[in-house]
Amino acid sequence: MYTNITFGECLKLLLTTLNLKMSQLAKAINVDSSLVNRWVNGKRLPSAAYIGDIVEYLAKNTVTPLQDKLINEIFLNFDNDTNDSCSCSKEKLLFMLHLALDNSKNGKPVKKEIPENSSGDNAIKKEEADFLHSISLSSNDKLLYGIRCIYSTLVTLLDGAAEYQSRSTDKTIYLTFLNSLDKTFFTEQKLAQFQDKLLKAVNRNWQVTFLFRLDFSIDTIIRFIHFLLPLIKTGKVNLYYLKNSETFSIRKELYIVPAIGALSCFPTDISSGISSAFYLKNTSAVSILHNYVKLLLRNNANNLINYYKEEMNESYFLNLAETSERPGEQLYYNSNFINLLIPAEIYEKLLDKTDLTAYEKSLSLRYYQKQLNGFYKNLKRYNSKTIYFSTFLDQLCEDKILYLYTYTGIKIVSTDTSNAIDCLEYVIGVIKEYDNYSIAIVYNSIDDLITNTPLFIKERTAVFLHVYKWGKAEDVRLSINDPVIVKAFTEYFDLLWNKIPLFNKDKQEVILILENRIRILRNELSEQRNDMIS
Repeated sequence: MYTNITFGECLKLLLTTLNLKMSQLAKAINVDSSLVNRWVNGKRLPSAAYIGDIVEYLAKNTVTPLQDKLINEIFLNFDNDTNDSCSCSKEKLLFMLHLALDNSKNGKPVKKEIPENSSGDNAIKKEEADFLHSISLSSNDKLLYGIRCIYSTLVTLLDGAAEYQSRSTDKTIYLTFLNSLDKTFFTEQKLAQFQDKLLKAVNRNWQVTFLFRLDFSIDTIIRFIHFLLPLIKTGKVNLYYLKNSETFSIRKELYIVPAIGALSCFPTDISSGISSAFYLKNTSAVSILHNYVKLLLRNNANNLINYYKEEMNESYFLNLAETSERPGEQLYYNSNFINLLIPAEIYEKLLDKTDLTAYEKSLSLRYYQKQLNGFYKNLKRYNSKTIYFSTFLDQLCEDKILYLYTYTGIKIVSTDTSNAIDCLEYVIGVIKEYDNYSIAIVYNSIDDLITNTPLFIKERTAVFLHVYKWGKAEDVRLSINDPVIVKAFTEYFDLLWNKIPLFNKDKQEVILILENRIRILRNELSEQRNDMIS
């Protein structure tokens, strides 16, 4: 029985059993091989953060039935009551290493306390004993001064993330924005570059977690939204806000890329923003900051974004329908034709062209009708605005396709000239009938208008985003309910609306644009009929 096995003994036993070298483990979890050597020889104990990475590597290399059997035999010889609950090798490895780590911690010899007034050899021995509990930082760990130096180091960190093939169980970049997205640090040019670097990291399968404060001005949050939108539509962003802005944390920033490096940033005087930083590459130091930010998120922060996976269709559409029915202004930002401007009979006809089951079609129709009822009920009393890109007209009138929002996601369906005419005439009817309804048709050349980011904003209630993903990728669907963020999104939409030239949002001009398209479609339909006759 391995009753009092130490961590080093356990790790050595498992490596030997799986025929693995210490250097291989060190490379896999991105630490120096000398550190693994000290673990195995009982000179050092790893932090709990490393256990998961070690288990991942050992489990990945437990591939044959014989190896499974050997791991199980070792596990059965541990003094434990969990034989039935650990069903796979990974769980057994995790249990054994944690138990061995506890044994090592509990079995450490207790050093005799040296009196504070001791001197000579005793004082030297105390100093040596304390030194055993410290780690020397490497030559790569630096103290940085100046915005330019700190920002360029941050860019280097993100470049490292984009290039790094991480095997870490937590492939998440952690970023705090506790200094109101400081304009002295993040100029517009730097913020755009920062956004681009994050997008490259996200495209290499990194997640990004932001932690910020909600007590900023609306203008600051609007700036953050504009920066965030291209990132958030990837579905790989998490957004947290501090429950309480404690004075010890609000003026510093943390930028952490696990297994690569971390920046801990500070102001140097009462009036300055971020102007100094510790740049850490030492694995243990990065791990400490990594664990600290995770503690902040768990104990001192709330999540702002609700993501809806495929299996959460019911929850998403129920929330969307209920929000549509609540009173208040409705704002739509869309590069595609929204379902609410498709006549019910055409929507049902287009549903039949999809590969949905009869049950999925009935649910799609049911939630379409609920949203439609809420949309028109609110139009009688509240304003509603929709921003469209001109590409939606090209898709409908030239390509004869529509992006149909269904219960299972967005479906691209083909239509015909007659249905396209009916849709446009229906839109004209809505514009004429409801004074509260306005449409803007814009072109991609207008600054700040981001394509492929469909948003529905309900005043004081919620923001919904639904992004269509090409191929087999899952659509990104999310909602945000915090009133401060919803208000900021509303004002962000108004800013975009005000940037659109009057010509593109004047009701009569929009009607003329649509009537011109209808005229072209009618000529096309006439030609089709003539061709059929001839």
